[in-house]
Amino acid sequence: MFLVDVKGLYRRNPWLVKRKDSRANLFFVLAYVPTSEPNQFFVMAQAQADKFIDDELRRFEATRQLSSNRD
Repeated sequence: MFLVDVKGLYRRNPWLVKRKDSRANLFFVLAYVPTSEPNQFFVMAQAQADKFIDDELRRFEATRQLSSNRD
């Protein structure tokens, strides 16, 4: 058995994925289902989703520090 967390979008927007308690059998499915384009699906294990979350948090923090240094 495995667990699936599905997030769906119909417009191009950021995926809002929250960190969850670690589970070896948790997978994420990101579904992009626009009205005028083909559907796209992205499947990843929890470890990969956590890495993406960490990368984005680091990128956000670096951008925030740069903008505060300019003020």
